[in-house]
Amino acid sequence: MSIERKCDFSNKWYAIIFNPYYIIRSALYKTILEFSSMIGSNKKILDVGCGSKPYQHLFKNCEYFGIDIKENNKSDKHKKNDIFFDGENIPFKNQEFDVIVCTEVFEHAENINKLINEISRVLKIGGIIFYTMPFMWPEHCQPYDFRRYTSIEHKRMLKKNNFINN
Repeated sequence: MSIERKCDFSNKWYAIIFNPYYIIRSALYKTILEFSSMIGSNKKILDVGCGSKPYQHLFKNCEYFGIDIKENNKSDKHKKNDIFFDGENIPFKNQEFDVIVCTEVFEHAENINKLINEISRVLKIGGIIFYTMPFMWPEHCQPYDFRRYTSIEHKRMLKKNNFINN
């Protein structure tokens, strides 16, 4: 693996030389690290759009599954998913996971509402979703980069899909 590839998700200071998104990725990594320490152990976690599973090691003593789509514009050889899926239909039973992690994926979903409904379906009642979506980020993974949302739209989307009540 090239040094550039290793620095994609690195939180090391030297990654700034190779990764133009270091500041954003570093902040994301720190936030996920904090989140992982709050959820505890013995949880069943699903990473939707897991790619190379860069955060798996943060969830110690948890059962961690990753799903991703097959053959987008990135090579599948770097993916470490457990299962490929079609980007909409999650191949797990209802209420199977305690935690869903979905970072920088929703902007690529062709049918975001279907994907969010599926996430809701496989998440246990009282479960936690940790998701991120870029706002100020250049187009990437073309032609599969469809949207940027404001915080207002995020809240509306979560409310529409029964993640929040108010």
